[in-house]
Amino acid sequence: MQIKKLWKRVGTLAAAAMLMAPLGGSLTSGSQNNAKAADNDVSIKVHKMMSNDTDVNKINNTGDELDASDLNGNTPYDPSMYGNAEFTLYRVDDWFDDEYSSSAEFTDAQEEYINAMTKENPANAQSAVEHQNDYLDRQVVQGNITKMETQTTKSDGTLDWSSVTNNGYYLIVESSVSASVDAISVPMMFRLPMADKAAGSTIHLYAKNQILDLDNEESITVKKMGVNPDDPTGSINGVEDLIDLANVTFKLERQTGDGWTTVSDNFITGPDGNFSLKGLLPGNTYRLTENVNPHNAYEDKQVSVQFKLDSKGIITSFKADSDSESDAAYTNTSGKQQITILNRLKLGEIPFSKVNENSTGISGAEFKLQHPEDDTKYAQLDKDDDGSTYKFIGWTYKDSATTIEGGEFSITGLPHDKYKLEETKAPDGYTKLSKPIEFTIDGSTEELHEIMNEKYDLPITGGMGILLFILAGLALMGTSYYLYRRNQKIKSSK
Repeated sequence: MQIKKLWKRVGTLAAAAMLMAPLGGSLTSGSQNNAKAADNDVSIKVHKMMSNDTDVNKINNTGDELDASDLNGNTPYDPSMYGNAEFTLYRVDDWFDDEYSSSAEFTDAQEEYINAMTKENPANAQSAVEHQNDYLDRQVVQGNITKMETQTTKSDGTLDWSSVTNNGYYLIVESSVSASVDAISVPMMFRLPMADKAAGSTIHLYAKNQILDLDNEESITVKKMGVNPDDPTGSINGVEDLIDLANVTFKLERQTGDGWTTVSDNFITGPDGNFSLKGLLPGNTYRLTENVNPHNAYEDKQVSVQFKLDSKGIITSFKADSDSESDAAYTNTSGKQQITILNRLKLGEIPFSKVNENSTGISGAEFKLQHPEDDTKYAQLDKDDDGSTYKFIGWTYKDSATTIEGGEFSITGLPHDKYKLEETKAPDGYTKLSKPIEFTIDGSTEELHEIMNEKYDLPITGGMGILLFILAGLALMGTSYYLYRRNQKIKSSK
């Protein structure tokens, strides 16, 4: 992932000095008068700012509230989107118990402590915060500094300290960050009273963070797949046969407090069954739910997954709803993240009974099951040991398709769809059906489906009717012979 760098936390002493230069300059001038200043209170307001743009520059802290034009492209931090942050105020008089003859001396002292608080090459902002806090905790234990109060960002990204004694040296640090932050704010050191800031006034300070931004090429791919209706058991290829499902709609939500905020409810899978999640906020938790599935052959269950991103946009925790655990998976292959969500087929069965005109059961018929759309394909079926139950496996061509035999039988494991049952051989003495039997598997209770055959219209072998035909034939032959002999006699008498 390419992370856009605002500044690097390590090696930013120069940036810290520039950030604090206006404060340092204002504090070191008139030191004798400041030492005699009365201990009146002031308020301090910290404005937490953010940016992920490498072109955004530093903010010059003057103690005044700044206009947007003075913020150099930085924008107010949004805790509802990026998570809360905490800042802690310390009193650090013992760090600066010497008089400084110039701003440069004060800046050197600042840099000495900033360097002590700064971890070289931190893995992330959290690592930098932990190093900084450990150092400051040791300083508190040693009695060198006093920890005063910790504040949490308000909804507008600001923090307030009231009734701060308007005399002495102070330090404000970012003491807790969310995973969305790539670099913590530079520590802010200052001495009160500040030039031109009377007792009872509010001192405005601006702290800047770099916010992580997921690059497009590092997006998360969501793949929607389904069990192949033509091979629901995987028996044809020996493995579970899956196909891509297009035009399935998903909703993405981001966790905000105790609830969820909809990011979009219109993520739609393409012909390859995929869509991409881009621009997600590191450190946040998301919920992805299947919303609309136009493929009627699949279960109606709406698979839902939750996942959390770390500071680099990598999924660190992933779970599916309890009834969907086997239908969702997360993989990260060489940095390519993918969430795969699987739909299982809705399967049904239907019983058949072969009867005559009187609804009496008859046997000896043979059938083949035809594909719902392709008339050239017929079913492969697995015949159970009971001899009357046929489990659907997949599709093949007519010559190699399974022949269903018997007077009563059931076909199981059929994906929801329309089918045709073709009679390939009728029972002896009965007429074969002229067209296939059409039926639908749709999840409703399938009652016994009777298949009726009619007897031949012509007499059949062994019946009384054939004897009459024989006798009639003999009579006709006899009459013909009699007439022939009679004609012969008449001719000979002439």
